[in-house]
Amino acid sequence: MAVELSPDLVEWWASPAGEAVVATASTLSWTPADSLSSTTHLRRLYPDLPPELLSGTIDLIQARHRAVEKLGPETAHWFLSLAAVQQATPHAVAHYRAQRLFSMGLRKSGSIHDATCSIGTELAALRAAGATSELSGSDTDPARLAMARHNVPTAAFTIADCLMPCWDEDAVTLLDPARRTATGQRRYRGPDSTIPSLTTVLETYRYRPYLVKCAPGIDWETLFTDGWGTGPWQGEVEIISIIGSREGGVKEAALWSACLCERTNSAIPVSRRATVLNPQGDVVDQIADDPAATAAAADVTVDEVGSILIEPDGAIVRAGLVRQWAARSGLWQLDHRIAHLTGDQAPAGVPYYPVIEQLRYRTAELKKALRRHPTSSLEILVRGVDVDPTAVRRAILPKPVAGAPARTLVISRVGTSAVAFLCGARLVG
Repeated sequence: MAVELSPDLVEWWASPAGEAVVATASTLSWTPADSLSSTTHLRRLYPDLPPELLSGTIDLIQARHRAVEKLGPETAHWFLSLAAVQQATPHAVAHYRAQRLFSMGLRKSGSIHDATCSIGTELAALRAAGATSELSGSDTDPARLAMARHNVPTAAFTIADCLMPCWDEDAVTLLDPARRTATGQRRYRGPDSTIPSLTTVLETYRYRPYLVKCAPGIDWETLFTDGWGTGPWQGEVEIISIIGSREGGVKEAALWSACLCERTNSAIPVSRRATVLNPQGDVVDQIADDPAATAAAADVTVDEVGSILIEPDGAIVRAGLVRQWAARSGLWQLDHRIAHLTGDQAPAGVPYYPVIEQLRYRTAELKKALRRHPTSSLEILVRGVDVDPTAVRRAILPKPVAGAPARTLVISRVGTSAVAFLCGARLVG
């Protein structure tokens, strides 16, 4: 059940009495197995503590444990809630974005306003990155604003509706229309299902510099076609992912307004970008649809499988930049509609699968191949074919062979047929 937070609760946390209770609660274990006994112990120690203060403090301690992993160690003493942590931008993404805001020509002394600031994650990242600019934030939730003031005391905060901007028109505005319910449950079902709707946000900020965070599954092709009612949209969609941590995977899409877009020597703005980060927020890989990359993509061939198979990072796939990345990496496609790429050498640091044998997608053929190449475990990857990997594994590998190498089966659409590639276990270039 969601905990009701209020500015009074946040103020109490900062009082001597509240600090004492928070300190005591911090010494207890709040794992699922220990939560009930820790709650009972806390009630015994503070029998006169109102239920809302007790439950709010427990939520704070549990949120801090979760935040340290997702938002960074500095949040160990922040004021926050579990729901706010679930909704917050991961540290790696916030750190990267702060660096990009500076590197793309923004003045460090320029004004930046987070119009959906919540507990202050983005503003804290900007300040940590060395921003000497005027930082400010607003939100409609007074409890979260109270937490943000504690977490980022050097920024100015006010209650305001992001659809009624009352700050400097030249300020770069950060926005994150809600894609979750109040309890943190995902609810994104398209641009008009966010709160407020993405359509309305884009219309409101049409003539202002902005960066809007939205779901990574955004239909950016439609966005470029009609702008969801706002007229043709001329900005950049950046799909961001993280690798190498439990917080990994494709995290979000960022919509950069046209005035913030990177321009090439030909003055043509980049409209799509894929950015892959490590857990610290450093760029591991990045590619965009600049003219040179787009021209090179036209020369990517479709051909027979090479000695390795590669599936590009999810950010590259979702940004529609597979061919651009293939051209840069010296790879080619198995099918122009499928993200699986092939070649003879993997780019440095990129996962790949060494190809052992190409097969028709037939159960009998796959079983025979696994008798020739026994395996102790079988990972199954599927692209463009409607099959259940669990059912396939059950049908072709009734009994793994102890001590045999791990293998990978890649099932992919090639032309009009489903083709299987028996490969070795995943390696990294």
